[in-house]
Amino acid sequence: HWAVGWVRYLMVRSDAPQAVRDEAQAIADDLASYPILCEDAFSELEYDEVCAAWDDLSVRERAELIKDFGNGVSIFAARRAELPHDNSGMLYDRLRSY
Repeated sequence: HWAVGWVRYLMVRSDAPQAVRDEAQAIADDLASYPILCEDAFSELEYDEVCAAWDDLSVRERAELIKDFGNGVSIFAARRAELPHDNSGMLYDRLRSY
C-alpha cells in the first residue's frame, strides 16, 4: 500500500459496477457503527500484540504482573516464554494496554 499512516475513507472508482459501489457503501455504513471490519483478524492482531508485550517484559516485570493481575496463575509462569492464561482475563487485559 502506498499510503503511510491511517486513512479514514474508502475509495471506489465512479465507473465501478453498481454491485461494487453498493458493497462499498455497506462496508462504510458498517464501519461507521462498529469500526472493526473482521473480528477474526482483529483478535489475531490483538493477541499477537499482547504476546509481543509479554516477550518484551523481564521475568521480574512478568512476575509483578502475575502477582497483581494473574488470577490463578503461578508466579513461576513468569519464567516461561508463552503467555499464561488467567481465569479472569485481567492479565491479558493489562497487557493490551502496553
